[in-house]
Amino acid sequence: MWLYAVTEMVGGQPNINNLPLTGYALSAGPFGAGNWSLYLFSGTLAQLTAIGSLANVLPLAGMTDNGIIKWPELNNTITTAIRNKWNTWLTARGKPTIPAGWTYKQILIKAVEYIKRLDDDWSLDGCWVKD
Repeated sequence: MWLYAVTEMVGGQPNINNLPLTGYALSAGPFGAGNWSLYLFSGTLAQLTAIGSLANVLPLAGMTDNGIIKWPELNNTITTAIRNKWNTWLTARGKPTIPAGWTYKQILIKAVEYIKRLDDDWSLDGCWVKD
């Protein structure tokens, strides 16, 4: 499984309290005060759930690839708990919040649009980590 998430970077690594995982890749960042970065994590459902539950991690959906459809979970509507976590973080930074009913894919697309304004050559395809 995989998980896109935004978290602080400390010493060049994601600040995830040394929780176990299979691996991670820095997708974009750091950007903004606090060295926040977009990471792609890989691990078991339990590992990714533990990472996503940390107070300083803004997770998207855990994602799978069944060989036919890659990451169908991104089409799901964001849960209230995750949306509230993101909105608290966004509000603290004076940024627009995520409306109810948005999908995880819509949030990822907005993140990509923001990052591309900072680095026009950046591509989400440049980030991958093994499962």
